[in-house]
Amino acid sequence: MSDRLLRITVVVAMLAATSAMAQTEAPAAATAGTVSEATRVAESDLSPTQKAEVDAFVAFCTAKIIDKGSEAKDIDACRSVFMTTGRGSESYKRYFASSVAANFAPAALKADCSTIVQVNAAIVIGSLDQPEIVPVLTRMLAHRNPAVRYHGLKGFVKVRKAAAAAGGSGIEAMLPPIVAAAK
Repeated sequence: MSDRLLRITVVVAMLAATSAMAQTEAPAAATAGTVSEATRVAESDLSPTQKAEVDAFVAFCTAKIIDKGSEAKDIDACRSVFMTTGRGSESYKRYFASSVAANFAPAALKADCSTIVQVNAAIVIGSLDQPEIVPVLTRMLAHRNPAVRYHGLKGFVKVRKAAAAAGGSGIEAMLPPIVAAAK
Protein backbone atom coordinates (compact mmCIF):
# COMPACT_ATOMS: atom_id res chain seq x y z
CA MET A 1 0.00 0.00 0.00
CA SER A 2 2.79 2.43 0.77
CA ASP A 3 4.33 1.90 -2.70
CA ARG A 4 1.02 2.87 -4.30
CA LEU A 5 0.69 5.87 -2.02
CA LEU A 6 4.21 6.96 -2.97
CA ARG A 7 3.35 6.75 -6.70
CA ILE A 8 0.17 8.77 -6.19
CA THR A 9 2.10 11.38 -4.23
CA VAL A 10 4.69 11.65 -7.03
CA VAL A 11 2.00 12.03 -9.70
CA VAL A 12 0.19 14.70 -7.66
CA ALA A 13 3.46 16.56 -7.12
CA MET A 14 4.22 16.44 -10.86
CA LEU A 15 0.76 17.74 -11.70
CA ALA A 16 1.13 20.55 -9.17
CA ALA A 17 4.55 21.48 -10.58
CA THR A 18 3.22 21.47 -14.16
CA SER A 19 0.28 23.64 -13.11
CA ALA A 20 2.59 26.09 -11.32
CA MET A 21 4.84 26.36 -14.39
CA ALA A 22 1.85 27.00 -16.64
CA GLN A 23 0.64 29.76 -14.31
CA THR A 24 4.03 31.51 -14.31
CA GLU A 25 4.30 31.34 -18.12
CA ALA A 26 0.74 32.49 -18.82
CA PRO A 27 1.09 36.13 -17.76
CA ALA A 28 4.10 36.66 -20.08
CA ALA A 29 2.16 35.26 -23.03
CA ALA A 30 -0.97 37.20 -22.13
CA THR A 31 0.87 40.50 -21.85
CA ALA A 32 2.95 40.18 -25.05
CA GLY A 33 0.29 42.25 -26.81
CA THR A 34 0.47 45.14 -24.33
CA VAL A 35 2.89 47.54 -22.70
CA SER A 36 2.39 48.34 -19.02
CA GLU A 37 1.33 51.79 -17.93
CA ALA A 38 4.46 52.02 -15.75
CA THR A 39 6.64 51.61 -18.84
CA ARG A 40 4.63 54.10 -20.92
CA VAL A 41 4.90 56.86 -18.31
CA ALA A 42 8.56 56.27 -17.37
CA GLU A 43 10.20 59.71 -17.23
CA SER A 44 13.82 58.55 -17.22
CA ASP A 45 15.52 56.17 -19.64
CA LEU A 46 13.77 52.82 -19.76
CA SER A 47 15.26 49.96 -17.78
CA PRO A 48 16.40 46.82 -19.62
CA THR A 49 13.22 45.08 -18.44
CA GLN A 50 11.04 47.90 -19.81
CA LYS A 51 12.96 47.85 -23.11
CA ALA A 52 12.40 44.11 -23.35
CA GLU A 53 8.69 44.69 -22.71
CA VAL A 54 8.50 47.21 -25.56
CA ASP A 55 10.51 44.95 -27.90
CA ALA A 56 8.22 42.00 -27.08
CA PHE A 57 5.17 44.12 -27.86
CA VAL A 58 6.65 45.29 -31.17
CA ALA A 59 7.58 41.71 -32.10
CA PHE A 60 4.09 40.47 -31.16
CA CYS A 61 2.32 43.10 -33.28
CA THR A 62 4.78 42.71 -36.15
CA ALA A 63 4.06 38.99 -36.30
CA LYS A 64 0.31 39.61 -36.24
CA ILE A 65 0.43 42.28 -38.97
CA ILE A 66 2.75 40.50 -41.42
CA ASP A 67 1.16 37.05 -41.02
CA LYS A 68 -0.16 36.15 -44.45
CA GLY A 69 -3.10 34.42 -42.77
CA SER A 70 -4.23 37.58 -40.97
CA GLU A 71 -7.51 39.07 -42.04
CA ALA A 72 -7.85 42.78 -42.78
CA LYS A 73 -9.82 43.36 -39.57
CA ASP A 74 -7.02 41.75 -37.51
CA ILE A 75 -4.37 43.87 -39.21
CA ASP A 76 -6.48 46.98 -38.61
CA ALA A 77 -6.91 46.08 -34.94
CA CYS A 78 -3.14 45.58 -34.51
CA ARG A 79 -2.48 48.88 -36.27
CA SER A 80 -4.81 50.65 -33.85
CA VAL A 81 -3.14 49.03 -30.85
CA PHE A 82 0.28 49.92 -32.26
CA MET A 83 -0.72 53.56 -32.65
CA THR A 84 -2.23 53.96 -29.18
CA THR A 85 0.68 52.13 -27.55
CA GLY A 86 3.05 54.64 -29.16
CA ARG A 87 1.79 57.33 -26.77
CA GLY A 88 3.50 58.00 -23.47
CA SER A 89 6.44 59.82 -21.91
CA GLU A 90 9.19 61.22 -24.14
CA SER A 91 11.72 58.55 -23.12
CA TYR A 92 9.16 55.83 -23.80
CA LYS A 93 8.19 57.30 -27.19
CA ARG A 94 11.85 57.54 -28.22
CA TYR A 95 12.51 53.90 -27.38
CA PHE A 96 9.21 52.77 -28.93
CA ALA A 97 10.09 54.59 -32.18
CA SER A 98 13.58 53.07 -32.27
CA SER A 99 12.12 49.58 -31.70
CA VAL A 100 9.57 50.13 -34.48
CA ALA A 101 12.34 51.39 -36.79
CA ALA A 102 14.61 48.43 -36.04
CA ASN A 103 12.06 45.62 -35.91
CA PHE A 104 8.67 46.47 -37.39
CA ALA A 105 9.55 48.65 -40.39
CA PRO A 106 11.99 46.26 -42.10
CA ALA A 107 9.54 43.36 -41.78
CA ALA A 108 6.34 45.18 -42.76
CA LEU A 109 7.59 47.36 -45.61
CA LYS A 110 9.22 44.54 -47.58
CA ALA A 111 8.27 44.26 -51.25
CA ASP A 112 6.81 40.78 -50.72
CA CYS A 113 4.33 42.00 -48.08
CA SER A 114 0.78 42.61 -49.23
CA THR A 115 -0.37 46.13 -50.02
CA ILE A 116 -2.65 46.15 -46.97
CA VAL A 117 0.28 45.25 -44.70
CA GLN A 118 2.53 47.90 -46.27
CA VAL A 119 -0.11 50.62 -46.00
CA ASN A 120 -0.97 49.78 -42.39
CA ALA A 121 2.73 49.73 -41.53
CA ALA A 122 3.13 53.11 -43.21
CA ILE A 123 0.24 54.52 -41.18
CA VAL A 124 1.82 53.29 -37.93
CA ILE A 125 5.30 54.56 -38.81
CA GLY A 126 3.96 57.86 -40.14
CA SER A 127 2.09 58.45 -36.88
CA LEU A 128 5.27 58.48 -34.77
CA ASP A 129 6.74 61.91 -34.08
CA GLN A 130 10.20 60.93 -32.86
CA PRO A 131 13.45 61.68 -34.72
CA GLU A 132 14.46 58.00 -34.34
CA ILE A 133 11.98 57.19 -37.12
CA VAL A 134 13.45 59.63 -39.71
CA PRO A 135 15.69 57.03 -41.46
CA VAL A 136 12.62 54.83 -42.02
CA LEU A 137 10.59 57.80 -43.26
CA THR A 138 13.39 58.59 -45.71
CA ARG A 139 13.24 55.04 -47.11
CA MET A 140 9.45 55.27 -47.27
CA LEU A 141 9.71 58.26 -49.62
CA ALA A 142 11.33 55.98 -52.23
CA HIS A 143 8.89 53.05 -51.76
CA ARG A 144 7.09 51.73 -54.83
CA ASN A 145 3.70 52.03 -53.12
CA PRO A 146 2.31 55.60 -53.35
CA ALA A 147 0.37 55.21 -50.08
CA VAL A 148 3.61 54.34 -48.27
CA ARG A 149 5.29 57.43 -49.79
CA TYR A 150 2.33 59.57 -48.70
CA HIS A 151 2.48 58.38 -45.09
CA GLY A 152 6.25 58.81 -45.13
CA LEU A 153 5.78 62.46 -46.01
CA LYS A 154 3.07 62.84 -43.36
CA GLY A 155 5.50 61.31 -40.88
CA PHE A 156 8.10 63.96 -41.72
CA VAL A 157 5.49 66.63 -41.01
CA LYS A 158 4.73 65.08 -37.58
CA VAL A 159 8.42 64.82 -36.68
CA ARG A 160 9.04 68.39 -37.86
CA LYS A 161 6.16 69.72 -35.77
CA ALA A 162 7.36 67.83 -32.70
CA ALA A 163 10.95 69.06 -33.25
CA ALA A 164 9.76 72.65 -33.67
CA ALA A 165 7.73 72.42 -30.46
CA ALA A 166 10.81 71.08 -28.65
CA GLY A 167 13.06 73.90 -29.79
CA GLY A 168 13.71 73.17 -33.44
CA SER A 169 16.78 70.95 -33.31
CA GLY A 170 17.31 68.91 -36.46
CA ILE A 171 14.54 70.40 -38.58
CA GLU A 172 16.94 71.45 -41.36
CA ALA A 173 18.31 67.91 -41.67
CA MET A 174 14.87 66.63 -42.69
CA LEU A 175 14.61 68.73 -45.85
CA PRO A 176 17.17 66.99 -48.17
CA PRO A 177 15.40 63.59 -48.25
CA ILE A 178 12.09 65.25 -48.98
CA VAL A 179 13.60 67.37 -51.80
CA ALA A 180 15.38 64.32 -53.24
CA ALA A 181 12.15 62.30 -53.25
CA ALA A 182 10.29 65.13 -54.99
CA LYS A 183 12.66 65.04 -57.98
